[in-house]
Parts: sequence; C-alpha cells; structure tokens
Amino acid sequence: MIIIISLLFFVSIFLFIKYIQEEREVKTISERIVEKEKVSLNEIFKNLLKTIGNFNKKLPIDNYRKELQKKIYFAKVSKVFTPDEFIALKELSVILTLFVYFLLFDKIDFIGLIISVLSFFLPDLYLKEKREVYEKDILKNLPYTLDLITVCVEAGLTFESAISKFVEKSKDSFLKSEFTELLMDVKLGKSRKDALKEMANRVSISDFSSFISSIIQSEQLGTSLANTLRLQAYQIRLKRTQRIEKLAMQAPVKLLIPLVVFIFPVIFIMLFGPLVIKLLGLM
Repeated sequence: MIIIISLLFFVSIFLFIKYIQEEREVKTISERIVEKEKVSLNEIFKNLLKTIGNFNKKLPIDNYRKELQKKIYFAKVSKVFTPDEFIALKELSVILTLFVYFLLFDKIDFIGLIISVLSFFLPDLYLKEKREVYEKDILKNLPYTLDLITVCVEAGLTFESAISKFVEKSKDSFLKSEFTELLMDVKLGKSRKDALKEMANRVSISDFSSFISSIIQSEQLGTSLANTLRLQAYQIRLKRTQRIEKLAMQAPVKLLIPLVVFIFPVIFIMLFGPLVIKLLGLM
C-alpha cells in the first residue's frame, strides 16, 4: 500500500512538472508570435514612411527640409526619421485624422478639413517633447557629472581620463552618449578644443555651452581645471535653483484659470444654490 501511494505521489509530481514545462513552452511560443507581429508592424510602418519619403524628395521644399532636419537633429531622432520620412509621417497624420473623422460622423465637412490640416503639426509636438526630454536629462545630470570629473581631475587624472572614468561608471543617459562621442572624436585625432566645440554645437543648451567655453578658456589661459569645473558645477546648480523658484512663482498664476473655471462656480452653486431655490419658491 505504501509503495502504491509513493508511486502515485511521484507520478503526480512528474505530471505537474510536465504541465508547467508545457505551459512555459506555450507562453514562449505566444510571446514569440507577439514579438514577430510587433516587428512586422514596425517594418511595415517604416517601409511605408520610406516609400512616401522617396516621393517627398521630389518636392521643391529645400528650406523647409533644412529647418526640419535641424529640428530632428536637436531632438536626437535623426536615426529614426529623415526629413522626408518625417514629412511622410505628417501627411499620414492628416489622412488618418480625416479617416477617423469620417468614421465618427459619416461625413467630411469644413470642420473635419480644419482638424485634419491641424493634425499636420502634431508630429512637431513629438519633436518638441523629445527635445525637452533631452534638455532635462542634460541639465539634471550635468552638475553631478562635473563633480565626478572634478574629483578625478583632483586625483591626478587628465581631463580625457576623467571623462572616460565617468563614461565607464555612469548609467546610460544623453550626457553619457555625448561624452562618449567626445572621446571618440579625440581618439580619431581631433584636438580637445574642436571636439568640445562640436559637442557644444550638438547639445545646443546655453548652460552647457557656457561650461564648454569655460573649459576651453581655462585650457588657453593655463588656469586650474579643477577649480573651473567646481565653479561651473556651482553655477549650474544655482541656475537650476533659480529656474525651480521661477516655476514655483508661476504656479499661483497658472492655478488661477482652473480655479475660476472649475472650482469657483461649484462653490457659488453650493453657497447660493439653496438661497436661490428658496427665493424662487417664495415667488
């Protein structure tokens, strides 16, 4: 009897383990199918943008294309879109908006045309958001990066070695990628001054440009690089504190509109509503 119970126990364990393995295999297969579907959809969308972008190359809009190229470059999505592909995205946005409007209202009128034309500028908001995320990441990590580079320089490392140490120890960020590209430029034979200037042009943020200018000036005048870095870290923190204080002072003004539009009317209804009802009843 004990032998039979033991056999049943081991058989049940074996079947349970086999069931778990089969479930895992089914899950991995389904996950692979979903991933393949995602990849195929992304490829279809990219090929569609590429096809429409090839037609957009024939359009005589060189000035607009250059302006768009600059926006794409500073938003750091130049590896995702070319200017003509981004124009294709804007065109698809118009067509999709017009199609959705037709599905909702079963007609295409003047309002629908206006909405579809305005949707042409929706991808520009995407570029603006990407640029804001990039700037926030740079300004957030810059003071701590300068502190680390300052400590490394004071410990006896050269400026390039200190940056290399920062790249090695820090987490992935836009600032890390910019300093990585700086090191690559120096290794390829560019002077430190030219590599720093190119990095300042790539980033195109006033605080970062002033930091680069102070580094170049310190190198030309032969002053202490560690003191310059420490002073720049302090100034950048001070400017960030001033920006936060400015936003805090703007908060009451920004809160005034929702207070007037949404909260005050409700308060007036609660306070004077019963009084108005009684007055109407007496009349």
